[in-house]
Amino acid sequence: MRKENNNTVVIFLILFFIFLGLLTGFLLAFSGSKAIKQTLSQSSNSNNPPAKINEDVKGESYEECYSGEVNTLIYYRLFPERKHFTIEEEKEKNINKKHSKVKGKTAYLTFDDGPSKNTEKILEILKKENIKATFFVVGYKENENTVIKKIYEEGHSLGNHTFSHRYDVIYSSVDAFMSDIKRQEDLIFNLTGVRPKIIRFPGGSKNSVSLKEGSQGIMDEIKKRLKEEGYHYIDWNVVTGDATMPYPDKKAMLENLKRGLKNKKIAVVLLHDTDSKSLTIEILPEIIEIIRSEGFKFDVIDEKNMEFIENYVRQR
Repeated sequence: MRKENNNTVVIFLILFFIFLGLLTGFLLAFSGSKAIKQTLSQSSNSNNPPAKINEDVKGESYEECYSGEVNTLIYYRLFPERKHFTIEEEKEKNINKKHSKVKGKTAYLTFDDGPSKNTEKILEILKKENIKATFFVVGYKENENTVIKKIYEEGHSLGNHTFSHRYDVIYSSVDAFMSDIKRQEDLIFNLTGVRPKIIRFPGGSKNSVSLKEGSQGIMDEIKKRLKEEGYHYIDWNVVTGDATMPYPDKKAMLENLKRGLKNKKIAVVLLHDTDSKSLTIEILPEIIEIIRSEGFKFDVIDEKNMEFIENYVRQR
């Protein structure tokens, strides 16, 4: 009888500690993601109302469209050891072992979601600072698309950010995603004569929004197709937080930037080129100054270095 009681106690204790471990893990993950969001969203300035991303988007709020960027960043922060969770990515772990031997420090300014009414201002600042950047452009804002040619002619790099930027469309199936990418590729080609092979996923490659719009494993399937067709997707490893809600104030954005630059030799900086990002444009010269003060030179992402940067960012 005593032995049976002892066994019962042991089983109870085991179950109790398993439950306690699961509860603790959940709370840590939740608190961690919340802390990251708070860090990125520090702001006392909510006077900049967000612009609509796409006039065709129905029932999809601005915050839903941009939450993907935060999701990808949180994933990298909470699960750094799981950056390579697909078979294809596992195979690429050792492709660029020279990452650890990178000499010097290089920063890549990347602007998502343009062109917009602010694109010309961005180009003026970059010309004044003698810097080239990488623009991941969309195509649905037809009235703004002609400036894509100017971006290219001024020596900047172009990347494909899908035509529609509509999560419900692009993440509904592999074919839907590729169709949207090809449509944007054709638009860029018709304006510039080039077909960029670098893309950036709306929401990033680790977004959770695709789970809502598509089937389980849809992102892995899309990545596989992209690789088969010679594309490379580029995430980021430095943010200002200008995709978060509420729109951060100047101090918060610059502090986010400084934190992100620490201990990096390659910094892929995520910025946004939309009508509502007036503060991003306003502080762009300061962003450039801070990056320079940390010893970085500037460059563009293109066909020559896209694979290297893709793998570097994944591993860091």
